[in-house]
Amino acid sequence: MQKQQTSLPSTQEQIKELRDRFPNFQSFCAKFTPQNAATGAQHPTKCITCGSPTLTYLNLAYGDGNAIAWLIWHLTFFQENINVPHKMSTMQLETCAQTIYDHFHHLKTTEVMLFLARLLGGMYPIDWCGYITPTKIMTALREHFMPWRNDLLYKLDKQEKDRKAKEDAAKPTCTWEEFLAERGEDYRDSPLERLING
Repeated sequence: MQKQQTSLPSTQEQIKELRDRFPNFQSFCAKFTPQNAATGAQHPTKCITCGSPTLTYLNLAYGDGNAIAWLIWHLTFFQENINVPHKMSTMQLETCAQTIYDHFHHLKTTEVMLFLARLLGGMYPIDWCGYITPTKIMTALREHFMPWRNDLLYKLDKQEKDRKAKEDAAKPTCTWEEFLAERGEDYRDSPLERLING
């Protein structure tokens, strides 16, 4: 019995779907604002599992540089709202955005928003010492957010596999005749039937 494989949407299909939802970069930004990060942070699992585009797909759909621009916007909002006296310069903001993109372009935009909301909320033990730096933000992302995210995805995947295994175990097994019928064969033509019926 062959398993039917479900194909994942192609890159072009995903880009088309994104542009159908948000025809241009401005319409995307109107939905994925820094102000909306706090609301999303109330539903962390949804932020990780939803169908929001990755940073890579922002560039593919709207042009190179848009993912970096979006990251700079969110990083600027983050540092304006954290009580640390020395903020990142324009060059440091650009460096931080580029570094996030270079190392974590596979992250969904909602995941980045969730990370910054949690960082702003003091969920990671970062000692700012009066200075926000790209290195401290990257440390929080790499050492705190990513292990938590990966562990959550592992648990969700395991739950889904366990659920499917229970469903499969509850299904009635097919008879030999049904198995052959699924393969397009007549059970009366099988060697076993010919042996039994002479």
